[in-house]
Amino acid sequence: MNNLKNCEFVKIPGTVNTVGIKTTNDIIEMLGVWPLVDENFRYLNIIAVGNKNGIDNKINLTLLKKCFPTAKLIFDCRSGPYLVSHYKEILTYFDGHMTLDFDRSNPKSLYMFHGMMIRSMPFENFFWEPTNEKKWDFSILTCVGDNKSKRWDRCVEIVDNLCSNGLTGLVVTQKYNFSKVLRAKFSKEKVFKKYVKAGLLHLSSYVENRKFHKLQSMAHVSIFPNTIDAFPKNIIENILADKLVIISNDLLFGKSVISPEFGECLDFDSKSALDRCLEIVEKEKGRNTPLNIRRKRWLKKYGFLPLAKSWAAELNQKFQTDCKLAFFMNHIERVKQTFKERFPMLAA
Repeated sequence: MNNLKNCEFVKIPGTVNTVGIKTTNDIIEMLGVWPLVDENFRYLNIIAVGNKNGIDNKINLTLLKKCFPTAKLIFDCRSGPYLVSHYKEILTYFDGHMTLDFDRSNPKSLYMFHGMMIRSMPFENFFWEPTNEKKWDFSILTCVGDNKSKRWDRCVEIVDNLCSNGLTGLVVTQKYNFSKVLRAKFSKEKVFKKYVKAGLLHLSSYVENRKFHKLQSMAHVSIFPNTIDAFPKNIIENILADKLVIISNDLLFGKSVISPEFGECLDFDSKSALDRCLEIVEKEKGRNTPLNIRRKRWLKKYGFLPLAKSWAAELNQKFQTDCKLAFFMNHIERVKQTFKERFPMLAA
């Protein structure tokens, strides 16, 4: 690759959210790279970088630096464990980090989060539709045996406490490739086995998206005992399904978004949290508030336009840009499709 002058970012046609670098001779696909654009789709000279592994060898930082030497690089946090273990390097290398309410006193902290933008536009497989059909009182998404981030141990305690009081629940494992060992541990966990037999608990291994969404929407409350986790998108999806969510007070970040408007934050290491969890689920089970009330509130505050405005304000303050909206170039096609009727300037 000899000529890296006059490089520009382009959205790669036919992909959902991938951009590439257009050089004199070629277009180079850039995974884990998220250039930011304004309301006119104009590149802001700010590049968010990150994937679900944090920063790995799929992300070509060297090429980015060569092609865009004056660009501001910001870390796009999508992995809680990576953030915790590499935070010093992130502060040294990047001009900012998108970590929402994590370390807000740091001057490089940006009140932005990847998953909120991903879930902010009405698009196939991205909005969960609420349903009046309720089969379970609560649901938990877990990862079998993970007592560090997903807190399988807390999941077992919560299920025991709620089901022993006659409530019904759904537990779904997050594993795609579910080994025989984990499958056995999931179904033979003595607490689970007891309540499955009693008809109070349903277990589900990983299922395709649409079925997964439908299952989750059929519970009144979603509970997240996760800790070192980067504000799981499943929390947002459950709010879009008009469900109240219960999160842990040691969730790495996202607490300021959820509590108290869309859910409650509990200390799951205390006995009082289990009792409070029981109270919340019982109350939600009997609520008569109109369907969509939480969904509407979320979309009013964090739908695409309000979120893109808040991102613009954050970037304007930190990097002296001058934009009304800010979002990922990767989503240009989706934005045009979504807003072509209501907002012609975004569909031009």
